[in-house]
Amino acid sequence: MNILVMTDGYIPEYYGGISLSLHNELKFLVRKGHNIDVLTRSLEGKRTLRRIDGVRILRFRPFFQKFYYYLFPLDCFFINRRFLKYLSRENRYEIVIVDNVLSALAALYSGVKVPILYSFHAPIKGEIKINFLEGKYHKYFVKSMLIRCGANIMHYLEKHAIKKSSAVLVMSNYMRRVLYFYHHIEKSKCFVIPLGVDTGIFKPVKNSTLLRKELNLPLDKKIILTFRRLEGRMGIELLLRAIPNIVRIKNDSFFLIGGKGYLREKLEKIVRELNIEDHVKFLGFVSEDAKPLYYAASDIFVLPTKALEGFGLATIEALSSGLPVVGTSVGATKEIIFEIDRSLICSRSSDSIAKVILELLNRVDSSSLRTKCREVCIRKYDLAKITNSMIQVLYTMCEK
Repeated sequence: MNILVMTDGYIPEYYGGISLSLHNELKFLVRKGHNIDVLTRSLEGKRTLRRIDGVRILRFRPFFQKFYYYLFPLDCFFINRRFLKYLSRENRYEIVIVDNVLSALAALYSGVKVPILYSFHAPIKGEIKINFLEGKYHKYFVKSMLIRCGANIMHYLEKHAIKKSSAVLVMSNYMRRVLYFYHHIEKSKCFVIPLGVDTGIFKPVKNSTLLRKELNLPLDKKIILTFRRLEGRMGIELLLRAIPNIVRIKNDSFFLIGGKGYLREKLEKIVRELNIEDHVKFLGFVSEDAKPLYYAASDIFVLPTKALEGFGLATIEALSSGLPVVGTSVGATKEIIFEIDRSLICSRSSDSIAKVILELLNRVDSSSLRTKCREVCIRKYDLAKITNSMIQVLYTMCEK
């Protein structure tokens, strides 16, 4: 099968849970004998063509370099449409997968007759609303007003693109409900396929002491890990404000926070205000090669999301590594964790997060819990199984 994927960002220029999961799935599709092309913009402003793990990646150079951020919608629409027409002459694509409204519109109005699968991650209007509440755009009044107006326009464009697409893919039952709330898409048009994890890469180790030495981590501490973009809806502030209550009882607790984002300075200030510098370490960006090591060297993973958790790749990476996951009762997190242990779910408050982490630190059955975490992950989220489910959806669409 010849497949074209149109996405806003792709590895290695862009690292994120969705981008990484997408590449892992495409890599498996290539191994199954499918031809995969990826069309994406270049964050470095260079037009390039290369292959990674058998996936052919074409990065286009934006028309507008200096003002690209503000002209992004026009740029993305016209360039994607032009390249789709060009690539379709070279390759007779049987399906096009898109993951954003602008790529979807470009495919719909390219004149190329091909089924379109819209991979829906989160509603544009919902994400921008959350960022506003967290103060991301308040610094620049004119810019914030333009973005709010643009959010309403993009919402209607998103609705139109999704309704016109052949089918819609979501990662969880929660996100299917969100999709219906914002766009009223019938269930028969929507497929639910969770993200997958390579359980051969993310796995426990027999001796975590050697890993801790290699990563320069404390050997005599209970390590609580999280990987999150440092943005408002990710809930890192909730976790930080829970730490004083935790270390007051469990002084050997040490927290690792991996990821980058616009809240880094604010979060570091909160750490100083709470006087917990000896218990918190910001890792910044962590490479994909190093992530499995940090999971394997830790004792607990925390997902303190405040809103719009469509799935959480980090959750299943942690489970695959044998780590119990403490998560807030937001979005799809409950769908993943309930089968393992409902007591690992907490509410969206620092007190609740502290309470569940302390209970977990005191559990005597931690070994059996870690085993169950990995067993459930292998059974439900192994990447090979998820990719096979994706192949079934693609063939179903082509038959229609």
